This record gives sequence, structure tokens and C-alpha cells, in this order.
Amino acid sequence: MIAAVLFGGVSIFGGRGSMVGVLLSPVVIGVLRNAPTLNDVSSETLTIVTGALLLSSMLVPYLIARWRSMRERRSLMRAAASR
Repeated sequence: MIAAVLFGGVSIFGGRGSMVGVLLSPVVIGVLRNAPTLNDVSSETLTIVTGALLLSSMLVPYLIARWRSMRERRSLMRAAASR
């Protein structure tokens, strides 16, 4: 269930997330695990998909935050250089 909470948008580093995301993420994970089973997809593939989803739900917010901080730093440097 930790995967569902992380996929729901709660930060592993604390303090961020929404109740709606946490409540909807088990539904999404359940659909992602059950729909392929109906189409005879192997359990190993389902585990890989769930793992990739978990990794992406942790990496994407981190990369976005890093990109924003770099962009902010650049704009501050430009403002300081123009003075």
C-alpha cells in the first residue's frame, strides 16, 4: 500500500499530497493490475509495470522541483547581471 500512497502524490520526503490522490490511486493500481490479467498478461509484467509506476511517481515530482529551482536560479542570476 506504500506504492498506492506514493502514486497518489504523497511525497516520500514529507508534507505533500492530497486525500483525493491517495483515495484514487488504489483504484488506478487495481485497474492496472486486474485489466491485464483478464488479457493473460504475466504476473512478472504486472510487477514491472507497478514498479515503474512507483518509480515514476517518485522521480517525476523530484525532477520537476529540481527543474523549477534551476529555472528560478537562472532568472535570479539574469536579474543580478542586469543591474
